[in-house]
Amino acid sequence: MKKLSILLIFGMLLLSLAACTHEVHESAVDNKSSKNKKAVQIHNESSKLMQESTQKSQVKKNEKKKEDGSNDQGDVKKVTHKNKKDSVTKGKQSNNSTNESASKPANTPQTNNSEVESKNASSSATSENLKQEESNKKEIEGQSVNATPQQKTVSKSSNESPQQATAPSQPVIAETKLAKQTNQILTVVASGIHAHITLWTKNGDIWGKALETNGFVGKYGIGHVHEGSMKTPYGAYSLGFAFGTSNPGTKLPFRLITPTSWWVEDSNDSKYNTWQEGDHFNKPSEHLADYPVQYEYAVVINYNTARTPWAGSGFFIHVSNGSYTAGCVSLPESQMVQLLRILEPNAYILNVTSESMIKGF
Repeated sequence: MKKLSILLIFGMLLLSLAACTHEVHESAVDNKSSKNKKAVQIHNESSKLMQESTQKSQVKKNEKKKEDGSNDQGDVKKVTHKNKKDSVTKGKQSNNSTNESASKPANTPQTNNSEVESKNASSSATSENLKQEESNKKEIEGQSVNATPQQKTVSKSSNESPQQATAPSQPVIAETKLAKQTNQILTVVASGIHAHITLWTKNGDIWGKALETNGFVGKYGIGHVHEGSMKTPYGAYSLGFAFGTSNPGTKLPFRLITPTSWWVEDSNDSKYNTWQEGDHFNKPSEHLADYPVQYEYAVVINYNTARTPWAGSGFFIHVSNGSYTAGCVSLPESQMVQLLRILEPNAYILNVTSESMIKGF
């Protein structure tokens, strides 16, 4: 009986010792499990902070790119690559932590959960970065498309010369049918015996003034003429040859006045309205040498080239004597010299009484 009691006591001691040992073991396991949980939690929080920091940095860069309008896709790719690399590194660290914890059965479920959470976080970060990259590309492409018309407009404006951008205004003479027949037109706009005389010349497609002066016309102005009317013929006429006491250097055919030079103005003469050399012609024919001032320099106006009797004859452009003419157009000597040096064959004269009449020719 005494032995039995001793055995019971000894057995109870063993059970008590075993229970204590089991409690110590469970306490150690619980401590290790708690430490592992804290380590995993710290790791997850650290990963989350790093991802948020990376995303904030990326957003700031994108905002800066949008303001500058720069196309920095290379930086987006680098950041994305870096995020992917960081995610892979973090995944490896999570795997190492999982492998260390896998040797302890009590921690296996928590380690697997940590690994899944880490992979999900990495996948989420990568997906967000890819979405951000797509958004950046669309914004950059949109900016490029929107900027293209402006760039084209600026390029076009910078290449255009002032003449191309604003075409020079043409004078009224350029709008006439006469302007299509010749490159030189002498306009004579008269009021009474006084006239405003302008030589228009065409350079390329542009008409401009080559000479401008004041002069005189017939005693009775510009109008419909006949022999002895003392009017300058109205309308447009081609110019013929030049003549005078000396040649100032004209491009027109030139005839030198001699003591026997005449312009026949007798309507009964078969030589009516022509230059002739001879000793005498009936009135009102002109002996050209008798007018050394007026006919020092002169040009024939091709009026009545059909030489119809009594229709009018002997109309010229010549040097002015300071007063009206018998039907010719006169201008100062210096301007007459300049006119003869500019005129070329196929030039025209246009005699009107107002600027508005020019359009009709």
